[in-house]
Amino acid sequence: MRHTIKPYVHKKLIIIGVVLFFFLIFVITVHTTLPNRTASQGVSFALWTFPSPKSLHSNMFTKRAFTIKEQISQLQDRGLNISNFELAEKYLSNISYYRLGEYWYVMQEDKANHIFKPNSQFKDVISLYNFDADLRVLLFSVIEKIEISLRTKLIYHLSHEIDPWWFQDFNLFQNNMALVKTLSNLQEILERTKDVTNV
Repeated sequence: MRHTIKPYVHKKLIIIGVVLFFFLIFVITVHTTLPNRTASQGVSFALWTFPSPKSLHSNMFTKRAFTIKEQISQLQDRGLNISNFELAEKYLSNISYYRLGEYWYVMQEDKANHIFKPNSQFKDVISLYNFDADLRVLLFSVIEKIEISLRTKLIYHLSHEIDPWWFQDFNLFQNNMALVKTLSNLQEILERTKDVTNV
Protein backbone atom coordinates (compact mmCIF):
# COMPACT_ATOMS: atom_id res chain seq x y z
CA MET A 1 0.00 0.00 0.00
CA ARG A 2 1.34 3.41 -0.95
CA HIS A 3 1.74 5.82 1.94
CA THR A 4 0.80 9.49 1.77
CA ILE A 5 2.31 12.44 3.59
CA LYS A 6 -0.04 14.26 5.97
CA PRO A 7 -1.08 17.83 5.06
CA TYR A 8 0.81 19.51 7.93
CA VAL A 9 4.03 17.90 6.72
CA HIS A 10 3.39 19.33 3.26
CA LYS A 11 2.89 22.75 4.82
CA LYS A 12 6.23 22.61 6.65
CA LEU A 13 8.08 21.50 3.52
CA ILE A 14 6.45 24.28 1.49
CA ILE A 15 7.52 26.89 4.07
CA ILE A 16 11.10 25.61 3.95
CA GLY A 17 11.06 25.72 0.16
CA VAL A 18 9.72 29.29 0.08
CA VAL A 19 12.41 30.50 2.50
CA LEU A 20 15.12 28.85 0.40
CA PHE A 21 13.64 30.35 -2.79
CA PHE A 22 13.72 33.92 -1.47
CA PHE A 23 17.24 33.44 -0.13
CA LEU A 24 18.45 32.31 -3.55
CA ILE A 25 16.73 35.34 -5.11
CA PHE A 26 18.73 37.51 -2.69
CA VAL A 27 21.99 35.79 -3.68
CA ILE A 28 21.25 36.26 -7.39
CA THR A 29 20.38 39.92 -6.82
CA VAL A 30 23.67 40.55 -5.01
CA HIS A 31 25.68 38.89 -7.76
CA THR A 32 23.96 40.80 -10.55
CA THR A 33 25.42 44.02 -9.15
CA LEU A 34 28.81 42.89 -10.46
CA PRO A 35 29.82 44.17 -13.92
CA ASN A 36 28.27 42.48 -16.94
CA ARG A 37 30.73 41.29 -19.54
CA THR A 38 30.19 41.31 -23.27
CA ALA A 39 30.28 38.09 -25.28
CA SER A 40 33.80 38.84 -26.49
CA GLN A 41 35.03 39.38 -22.92
CA GLY A 42 33.58 36.25 -21.40
CA VAL A 43 30.62 34.85 -19.53
CA SER A 44 30.09 35.64 -15.85
CA PHE A 45 28.56 33.10 -13.49
CA ALA A 46 28.01 34.44 -9.95
CA LEU A 47 31.41 35.68 -8.77
CA TRP A 48 33.49 33.91 -11.39
CA THR A 49 33.98 34.85 -15.03
CA PHE A 50 34.98 32.48 -17.82
CA PRO A 51 36.51 33.92 -21.01
CA SER A 52 34.83 33.14 -24.30
CA PRO A 53 36.63 30.85 -26.81
CA LYS A 54 36.67 33.71 -29.35
CA SER A 55 38.38 36.00 -26.85
CA LEU A 56 40.93 33.33 -25.96
CA HIS A 57 41.75 32.65 -29.58
CA SER A 58 42.10 36.29 -30.61
CA ASN A 59 44.37 37.19 -27.69
CA MET A 60 46.32 33.96 -27.33
CA PHE A 61 49.23 34.86 -29.63
CA THR A 62 49.34 38.65 -29.18
CA LYS A 63 49.85 39.01 -25.45
CA ARG A 64 53.13 38.38 -23.67
CA ALA A 65 53.67 37.68 -19.99
CA PHE A 66 54.16 40.82 -17.87
CA THR A 67 56.22 40.97 -14.70
CA ILE A 68 54.56 42.30 -11.55
CA LYS A 69 56.34 45.65 -11.99
CA GLU A 70 55.17 45.84 -15.61
CA GLN A 71 51.61 45.09 -14.52
CA ILE A 72 51.74 47.93 -11.99
CA SER A 73 53.21 50.29 -14.57
CA GLN A 74 50.50 49.39 -17.07
CA LEU A 75 47.76 50.03 -14.54
CA GLN A 76 49.27 53.42 -13.71
CA ASP A 77 49.56 54.31 -17.39
CA ARG A 78 45.88 53.55 -17.74
CA GLY A 79 44.99 55.89 -14.89
CA LEU A 80 44.78 53.71 -11.77
CA ASN A 81 46.32 55.42 -8.73
CA ILE A 82 48.65 53.11 -6.79
CA SER A 83 50.10 54.73 -3.68
CA ASN A 84 51.43 51.59 -2.00
CA PHE A 85 53.67 49.64 -4.38
CA GLU A 86 54.46 46.90 -1.85
CA LEU A 87 50.76 46.26 -1.30
CA ALA A 88 50.14 46.19 -5.05
CA GLU A 89 53.00 43.71 -5.58
CA LYS A 90 51.68 41.53 -2.75
CA TYR A 91 48.15 41.30 -4.15
CA LEU A 92 49.20 40.90 -7.77
CA SER A 93 51.63 38.15 -6.77
CA ASN A 94 49.07 36.20 -4.73
CA ILE A 95 45.76 36.90 -6.44
CA SER A 96 46.79 37.62 -10.04
CA TYR A 97 46.18 40.49 -12.43
CA TYR A 98 43.16 39.04 -14.20
CA ARG A 99 41.31 37.98 -11.06
CA LEU A 100 41.66 41.49 -9.63
CA GLY A 101 40.62 42.80 -13.03
CA GLU A 102 37.06 41.70 -12.27
CA TYR A 103 37.02 44.27 -9.46
CA TRP A 104 38.61 47.25 -11.21
CA TYR A 105 36.48 46.65 -14.33
CA VAL A 106 33.71 48.92 -12.96
CA MET A 107 36.29 51.68 -12.46
CA GLN A 108 37.19 51.83 -16.14
CA GLU A 109 35.78 54.73 -18.13
CA ASP A 110 36.89 53.32 -21.48
CA LYS A 111 36.48 49.58 -21.15
CA ALA A 112 37.63 48.85 -24.69
CA ASN A 113 41.03 50.44 -24.02
CA HIS A 114 40.99 49.78 -20.26
CA ILE A 115 41.29 53.46 -19.31
CA PHE A 116 40.29 54.21 -15.71
CA LYS A 117 37.96 56.93 -14.47
CA PRO A 118 39.58 59.88 -12.68
CA ASN A 119 40.59 59.22 -9.04
CA SER A 120 40.38 55.43 -9.39
CA GLN A 121 42.34 53.89 -6.51
CA PHE A 122 44.02 50.49 -6.24
CA LYS A 123 43.16 50.41 -2.53
CA ASP A 124 39.47 50.56 -3.51
CA VAL A 125 39.99 47.52 -5.73
CA ILE A 126 41.40 45.63 -2.76
CA SER A 127 38.56 46.76 -0.51
CA LEU A 128 36.03 45.47 -3.06
CA TYR A 129 37.92 42.19 -3.42
CA ASN A 130 38.03 41.65 0.35
CA PHE A 131 34.34 42.51 0.68
CA ASP A 132 33.49 40.00 -2.04
CA ALA A 133 35.59 37.30 -0.35
CA ASP A 134 33.90 37.91 3.02
CA LEU A 135 30.45 37.95 1.39
CA ARG A 136 31.15 34.66 -0.40
CA VAL A 137 32.20 32.97 2.85
CA LEU A 138 29.10 34.31 4.60
CA LEU A 139 26.72 33.22 1.84
CA PHE A 140 28.21 29.74 1.55
CA SER A 141 28.00 29.34 5.31
CA VAL A 142 24.30 30.28 5.31
CA ILE A 143 23.54 28.12 2.26
CA GLU A 144 25.23 25.15 3.94
CA LYS A 145 23.09 25.60 7.05
CA ILE A 146 19.91 25.82 4.97
CA GLU A 147 20.87 22.73 2.97
CA ILE A 148 21.62 20.69 6.10
CA SER A 149 18.44 21.88 7.81
CA LEU A 150 16.30 21.08 4.77
CA ARG A 151 17.81 17.61 4.39
CA THR A 152 17.37 16.91 8.12
CA LYS A 153 13.69 17.96 8.12
CA LEU A 154 12.95 15.96 4.98
CA ILE A 155 14.55 12.83 6.39
CA TYR A 156 12.90 13.26 9.79
CA HIS A 157 9.36 13.79 8.52
CA LEU A 158 9.51 11.19 5.76
CA SER A 159 10.94 8.62 8.17
CA HIS A 160 8.13 9.21 10.67
CA GLU A 161 5.26 9.70 8.26
CA ILE A 162 6.14 6.88 5.88
CA ASP A 163 8.94 4.54 6.91
CA PRO A 164 12.60 4.75 8.02
CA TRP A 165 13.48 3.03 4.75
CA TRP A 166 11.35 5.31 2.57
CA PHE A 167 14.31 5.97 0.26
CA GLN A 168 14.14 2.33 -0.88
CA ASP A 169 10.39 2.35 -1.60
CA PHE A 170 9.97 2.37 -5.38
CA ASN A 171 6.29 3.29 -4.99
CA LEU A 172 7.30 6.75 -3.77
CA PHE A 173 9.46 7.66 -6.77
CA GLN A 174 8.55 8.40 -10.37
CA ASN A 175 11.92 7.51 -11.90
CA ASN A 176 12.82 4.02 -10.75
CA MET A 177 15.99 3.89 -12.84
CA ALA A 178 17.31 7.02 -11.14
CA LEU A 179 16.51 5.50 -7.74
CA VAL A 180 18.39 2.31 -8.62
CA LYS A 181 21.42 4.39 -9.65
CA THR A 182 21.27 6.46 -6.46
CA LEU A 183 21.03 3.38 -4.23
CA SER A 184 23.90 1.78 -6.14
CA ASN A 185 26.07 4.87 -5.58
CA LEU A 186 25.20 4.87 -1.88
CA GLN A 187 26.17 1.21 -1.64
CA GLU A 188 29.55 1.93 -3.27
CA ILE A 189 30.19 4.77 -0.81
CA LEU A 190 29.29 2.55 2.15
CA GLU A 191 31.62 -0.17 0.91
CA ARG A 192 34.52 2.27 0.52
CA THR A 193 34.10 4.07 3.83
CA LYS A 194 36.00 2.94 6.90
CA ASP A 195 33.90 4.96 9.31
CA VAL A 196 31.83 3.17 11.92
CA THR A 197 28.12 3.90 11.58
CA ASN A 198 26.55 5.51 14.65
CA VAL A 199 23.34 3.75 15.65
